[in-house]
Amino acid sequence: MKHYLALGLLLSTLLLTSCSVNWNNKQAENDLFKKKQECAKYENSVKEKYSNDETYFFDSIYYSEKYNSCLYRISSKSLKNEPNHLIYDYFSNKEIISKNDICNDSDCEKQQKLFNEVLK
Repeated sequence: MKHYLALGLLLSTLLLTSCSVNWNNKQAENDLFKKKQECAKYENSVKEKYSNDETYFFDSIYYSEKYNSCLYRISSKSLKNEPNHLIYDYFSNKEIISKNDICNDSDCEKQQKLFNEVLK
């Protein structure tokens, strides 16, 4: 009898634990989805901001878990010795990172690595 009671207690504990873990994962996925949708709402305002800009054009906007904010990317229309790609925080309008495609090999490698980290 004690074995059945212990087994029942163990199984119910496992069942409750697995349910709570799944619920937390689902909640996190829903929150992330909502944040991505929220960021998508700002796409038109960023496009509008750069619609008449002669230097840069809008690339994309996305939610960044790392920065817990909406980030947008703009790219240069020319290949001058200036940043070709920039990422800004939508809400603070602060530059997060920029990358120049015209650089020496070691600089390009470092820039690309940092840039890819921000894009995650």
